[in-house]
Amino acid sequence: MKKMRFLAFMLMAAAVSFTACNKDEEEDPNLDKTPVLTFNAASGFTADDHSVKIGEEFKIGVIATANDHSGAKLTNILFQKVQNNETEVVIDRTINEAMYNWDTTLSLIPITKDVIGEVNWECIITDKDGETKKISLKTTVVEAIEKRGIKEFGAQDDVIGSFYSVEMDSILDITTAPLNQEKIDFVFYHGQEFVDSYAAIDDEGAHEFTSTFNLDAWTTQNATRFQMIDMTGEEFDALEDNYDSWMTIPEFNDAEGLTSVTKLSKDDIFMFKTVNDVIGVAKVVDLYTKGHKSKLDIIIKK
Repeated sequence: MKKMRFLAFMLMAAAVSFTACNKDEEEDPNLDKTPVLTFNAASGFTADDHSVKIGEEFKIGVIATANDHSGAKLTNILFQKVQNNETEVVIDRTINEAMYNWDTTLSLIPITKDVIGEVNWECIITDKDGETKKISLKTTVVEAIEKRGIKEFGAQDDVIGSFYSVEMDSILDITTAPLNQEKIDFVFYHGQEFVDSYAAIDDEGAHEFTSTFNLDAWTTQNATRFQMIDMTGEEFDALEDNYDSWMTIPEFNDAEGLTSVTKLSKDDIFMFKTVNDVIGVAKVVDLYTKGHKSKLDIIIKK
């Protein structure tokens, strides 16, 4: 009888011990009970901090699942934009799912006119137990336009350089330009027929100066294209690094692109597009008949 009582006592003690262990495990304060939330890193999605040009589209997606331990279903998704201490809700949706995927394509032009700088995107997921998980990433919007300043060019017979490289932001002379052919975007020359002109390296008029430029010998002849635009000198001078100025600059019309702009006068304004799709706007600041020189004020549209 005593042996049976002892065995019964041991079984009860074991049951109590087992129950206590389970209780301790359930109440583990270090157990993560929050939902699982990540940015979609698949092809075509942006999942990390990044930079964009003004108006450039990008796609952000999130993947949310219930916590493995609690199994609590997801009840709400909030996605919002934070900039300059101001918050704008993109989506605030009630759901009832164990797994939820969401994505959106964003462009910063329609959201605000002053978009240069940093924008934070935050996503918060909530489950039925009130647990939340928050993730965020940062978009840096690069400048809309870049002012390169006034550049002085010399024509084919001048000691001042005639060639301009957007990448180098430099004017190169006839000695250094052939050594950097892949980076040269246009050249300034003064001719009998076209007078003061800016031309691509593949322009026929620029190839006439065989004794100086000798462009026929170049193995890389970048096909920059030009077009005159209807903009006043005052409008050009008023361009600033913001959305309004970016919108003032017209789109480059590839169908009307020319190999050169010729017979230029002071305050004429033209656009150019390089083979690397860089868009520039230039104003003729001055032309000198003696020595055939020219000054251009150059702006790059981002």
